Order: sequence, then structure tokens, then C-alpha cells
Amino acid sequence: MEFLKNNKRFSFKLGEKNSWDLDVESEVTEGDNILTTVYRFKNGLKVTNIAKKYDKYGAYEWVNYFENTSDKPSEIISELWDCDCILPLGHEEERKWEAYFPDVKSATKICAPSGSTWAAKEFYCNLDFINDNKRPNHIYPAVFLRGLLPPDRGQR
Repeated sequence: MEFLKNNKRFSFKLGEKNSWDLDVESEVTEGDNILTTVYRFKNGLKVTNIAKKYDKYGAYEWVNYFENTSDKPSEIISELWDCDCILPLGHEEERKWEAYFPDVKSATKICAPSGSTWAAKEFYCNLDFINDNKRPNHIYPAVFLRGLLPPDRGQR
């Protein structure tokens, strides 16, 4: 969880201003694979980010809670990115069309639920979905991809 400690994990606009351009104080508490960061903005907005690590699955989860602690209405929150951070993943070279896929066990899988769609699969995310001969929710290590290509291809 070390990479999360000094990493802004979300962003939004409050009125016309970027959240990280506002005057904000933060308080971090840590324990048992949970990192809780409370951001207190001077205008009364409080954002609590709770990040959990699941060692068994090699996964992380985080949730942001927004609260207006002032006695006045807050400005409008817009352009909310609840996951706007830099993750320590290797660079993946753009893949050309191939007749086979890399081993999915080597991939980092990004779970990005669709949100409310008023459909049976609301908030559904198919991690292994294939579109245009690619799995858009998979990120493969660049070294692994180079190892898959024949010697005359992929080496730059």
C-alpha cells in the first residue's frame, strides 16, 4: 500500500476549480491493510477515501465518501474521477493484431464497472471481454509481450 500513501486517488471540480488547486488538509490513518485518508477542504467539503488491500487476491479497493460539513450548500461537484491516480504498472507496448492472446494470468486486470445502465447487467464488468481482438481490461507487461513475438518482430 506504500504507493497509495503519496498518491492522489481521485479528482473533481468544485465549482470551476480543480480539487487539488483548493486549500486542503489531509489526515492519514493506517492499519490491517486499510489506508484511510480524510481530506478537509476549507469550504467545508470533506472527502474520506478508504483504500483496502486484499492480499489473497492481489487486489485493491477504494471508496470515496463526500460530505458537506458547513452550514452552507457546497458548490457543484463535477468531472468526478473516483480513480485518478498513477499505478505502478509496467508499460505495455501497443499490440498488433495477433492470432493468439498472451496468457491472461500475466495480466493486470482493471475492473471498471459500467455504472447505472438501467439494465440487467447494471454495474457489470466483464474482465475478460474481447473487443477488436483485444481484451481492453487487461494490461500485459511489455517484457512478457516481447517474449511472445518471434525474433524478427517486436524488438526495437
